[in-house]
Amino acid sequence: GMFQDMKLSEDLMRQYRSSSAGPSQRARLSAPAGGGAIDLKVSVLTSGVWPGAPGQACELPPEILECCTRFETFYLAKHTGRRLTWQPHHGQADIKAAMGRSRHELNVSTYQMCILMLFNSHQSLSWQDVVSQTKIPIDELRRHLMSLYVNPKAKILVRVGGGEKDKNKEPQDGDVFQVNTEFECKLLRVKVPLVLGRAGAQDGGGREAGGAAGA
Repeated sequence: GMFQDMKLSEDLMRQYRSSSAGPSQRARLSAPAGGGAIDLKVSVLTSGVWPGAPGQACELPPEILECCTRFETFYLAKHTGRRLTWQPHHGQADIKAAMGRSRHELNVSTYQMCILMLFNSHQSLSWQDVVSQTKIPIDELRRHLMSLYVNPKAKILVRVGGGEKDKNKEPQDGDVFQVNTEFECKLLRVKVPLVLGRAGAQDGGGREAGGAAGA
């Protein structure tokens, strides 16, 4: 059942971290703040046991994909005949961010991490750039991208373009996004709440465990 999956996942992560594929081989982030080690935590969930439909894949950042591939190789070597399907819509990430003179640790969804890490190598990105480079399902992309610029307390990005002039909260063609270099918050750790649908209500919750579903 679910509790068995979580217990086995904890044991599996301990084995992974003590293996040759673990911490000593971690990739480095090329973040503006100087980077840091990527600490991957995976929950391997049995398909059919956990509720909800499987999510669609997205384009993970190369550094993250490398970590996932390394874990998958480790896992499949231990469990011949099994298959892993990554479920990024259930994941979360803590990322260190430098925005102007501000330094914070952002608690975001995996989808938001994919969006934000694009700005490691781009000063600005159009809506279509974000769509094509992340390949996140479009409805989910709107929701997760909006959450990064509509909330004044977690305004990580700024938007310029047609949508801003029309006061339309949803991203649209003609919009361009940039890191908010004037972002200020007294807290070091900032949790970015998700908006819900078109109404713009905020969801402060979310799943803490993310990872892969095993079959």
